[in-house]
Amino acid sequence: DFCLSRGLGDVYKRQVYIDMDRLDLANFIVQKALTTVKGGDDSKLYLVLGRIYQMQDKPASARDNYIKALELDPNLVAARIWLSDYYLDNRNFGDTVPLLEKAREISPNEVAIYYNLGIAYRGVGRYEESAAAYQKALVLEPGPEPHLNLGILYGDYLKNYDMAVEAYEMYKSMGGDAAVADGYIEATLKEQEKVCLLYTSDAADDSLRV
Repeated sequence: DFCLSRGLGDVYKRQVYIDMDRLDLANFIVQKALTTVKGGDDSKLYLVLGRIYQMQDKPASARDNYIKALELDPNLVAARIWLSDYYLDNRNFGDTVPLLEKAREISPNEVAIYYNLGIAYRGVGRYEESAAAYQKALVLEPGPEPHLNLGILYGDYLKNYDMAVEAYEMYKSMGGDAAVADGYIEATLKEQEKVCLLYTSDAADDSLRV
């Protein structure tokens, strides 16, 4: 067993301590395994250590351990996803995109990859790819949040107000916060009305010049 071979003693011990929020003890166990037992696959230990630091609200330490895990095993999808969480929290969209595009090659049916890719693509201005990523996330695991993000993408970036309203309505119908959805819908309709008035005004000015 992996845990036994890395000197953890009990196959369940590490996860049990994490589940019980005994994070300091879980941290100690993993650190001890890394320092006392050599010759095994340490990538997953660094992955777990990163997760512990993340749960302890120590994001920089979590990042460093995810990077170390990926240096040892570039195909470790969980490390790519959790590292992408750190990058997105820090608005580092440029590094997130290649990180997750590789994860998608390795594990093409992991919903978290597409959800985070949607955010990253939007951050670097690749709006159509962002929409496609959110839509893929919905195919894999239907839920309200991708609809909310699609609404924001359609309304604020692609200026497709009808699609934005439809996405917000879907978000609400799937259990999303109705007040949040209604607020976005109201703002979207106001923006759409403003654009329509501006277009009408410009058209009227053009007719007067003829």
